[in-house]
Parts: sequence; structure tokens; C-alpha cells
Amino acid sequence: MEIPTGKLVGLIGPNGAGKTTCIDALSGFVSAKGSIAVDEHSLKGLPAYRRFRSGVSRTFQAQELFDDLTVRENLSVASSTTRWWSMIADIALPPYKVDTSDIDAVAAELGLEDLLDELPSSLSLGQQKLVSVARSVVSRPAFLLLDEPAAGLDTDATGELSPLLRRIAARGIGVLLIDHDMGLVLNACDYIYVLEFGKIIAEGTPAQVRTDPKVVAAYLGKQELPDDIAQDAIALSENKIPDEVA
Repeated sequence: MEIPTGKLVGLIGPNGAGKTTCIDALSGFVSAKGSIAVDEHSLKGLPAYRRFRSGVSRTFQAQELFDDLTVRENLSVASSTTRWWSMIADIALPPYKVDTSDIDAVAAELGLEDLLDELPSSLSLGQQKLVSVARSVVSRPAFLLLDEPAAGLDTDATGELSPLLRRIAARGIGVLLIDHDMGLVLNACDYIYVLEFGKIIAEGTPAQVRTDPKVVAAYLGKQELPDDIAQDAIALSENKIPDEVA
């Protein structure tokens, strides 16, 4: 599986196919056979924190936010570069001024600028999901792995995700998107892989995947997608970005 920088790649499949396990393996949270490389530099055998420092960031299905910190502080934690001696330096040295320009820019891009001083517990589920995504983006990753960012969101909130994810990819970040919302995946992604029982059974553009017989049999079934989504999928396969995405 290849995730080019600046592109949004989808990974879909039925429940139990191994999608989250795939992200866990790529980000170093579980052991796995095979290899993973960033710009031809192997990350095989490296722990999760070393992979993060190499540019691989991720979100979780549960947001895993720090509930006792404000949104700004949650983002600050992710944007800070720490080492084993950081705690000693914090004790021994005078406080230093944190550069918040990137935090402010990411918050504005994801529509969180008015929520920076709020605690996560006061936010809606959709807003918490955006904070989780923003926290990953502000760490300046080369690759971002998103585990079901639309889970639990209503139709309006899900509809707003597609252009946001496209803007994140436009930063030069390679994005891997896992989600069961086929409208979101087909509208947002440039390329899609389909997983079944731990194996990739199909790959291609949204239009190609939607009509692949193996995908229909294993996952999509006979469900019909709205005409506007189907047309968007065809446009994406022809490298045309729908108006609402542009």
C-alpha cells in the first residue's frame, strides 16, 4: 500500500477486516510482519514514538484528548518536541515563550479558533473529533492516519469533513482515511484500497472500486449511492475535484 504525500488514500472493508489493526501496525502499536518505510527509510522494528518522530501521526476512534487541558493546550502538547531531558529543563530553566502561530493557523483551518480556550468535555462529538485531527496535524507529520473520523457524526458534520480532509492533504501531508461512510470516502479520496480478512482484494480510483465485482461481493453489496456522490467519484477518478471540495 502506498500513500503519496499530498494525496488522500482510503482504506475500506467490512467489520473485522483488519483496518484499525493496519493503522496500529503502521504506527507501531502492534507487531507485524512486512515492512513500512517513509521516503525509503525503513521504520521496521521502531517503537511508536520513533515512528511519530519520523513523521507518522495518527488519530484514534476514541479521541484520547486530555480532558483537563484546554483545546489550545491539547494542541500545544502535540506541537512540542520533547526529549528525555525536557522535564529537567522545565524545572531548571526559566519558562520559555511557546510559538503558537502554527496552532492558530491549524485551528483556523479546521474552524476551531473560537474553541481554543474551551475544555474538550464542553465540546460536541464532532468538535472533539476535529480537535483530535488538529492535534495530529499540528505535529507537522509527513503522513496522517485517520481512524474513522466520521464515526458518530451526523450528516451535516460528516459533509463538512470532506473539504477539510482535502485541505489537510493539500498541506503536503499523505493521508490514510479509514471510515465506513462511503459517501465521505468516495468524495474525499484520490485512491482507495479494500481490505478483507487482512488482505487487500482491490484498489483503484473511487469509481473503479465502487464497481469492482470483488468489492461489491465483499463489502458494498447492492447498496446504491446517491447520484451526486457517484458523479463526484467519477470526477475524482478523472482528476477533477468537485465544486464543493474545491
